[in-house]
Amino acid sequence: MGGLNVAQALAVCGLFFAIGCSTLPQGPVVGQPRFAQAAAEATVAKLTAGMNAVAVKVRVSRSGRVGAFSWPDGRVELTSGLVERLNEDEIAAAIAHELGHVLEGQPGGATSALSGRSGSPDDVEARADRFATRLLARAGYDPSAMSRTLTKVMNSPGMTPACRARLAGRIALLPKAETGMRPVR
Repeated sequence: MGGLNVAQALAVCGLFFAIGCSTLPQGPVVGQPRFAQAAAEATVAKLTAGMNAVAVKVRVSRSGRVGAFSWPDGRVELTSGLVERLNEDEIAAAIAHELGHVLEGQPGGATSALSGRSGSPDDVEARADRFATRLLARAGYDPSAMSRTLTKVMNSPGMTPACRARLAGRIALLPKAETGMRPVR
């Protein structure tokens, strides 16, 4: 790992520990079925088809923690702990959320995708959630997968009460059509 990568990793690690919702990925998957990596790569290809975007490189890392990460250079990382909890559309939602950081060039691109930072509709995480629902629909995935993904992460073991509250706030910000909920009449 080069000096810049070590510095980036340390900065990202400090951010994750500060928000208390995730941890730094712990290296390549060992013992994880090869299809998890291949499926993640195929999902990125499907989500970015026809886009003139930065080259996106996805990796599934070995960690029991639930997390997803992105960097401005197009790297996206999912932990095996996250992948094991989600179905195909929900994995696509996690990747699409990260692509929201990468493709829209939002500040804070190296943040934990599924942790949330505030409950504001203008929050970088909430914007990435909305971007993800649009990208999911465009690529033929179920847009309500974003809500299900956030809900599964929120209910994962080890999530702090503060993190659960931030995730609930982000779920509430998703448009009703994208959460799979019908308006009450």
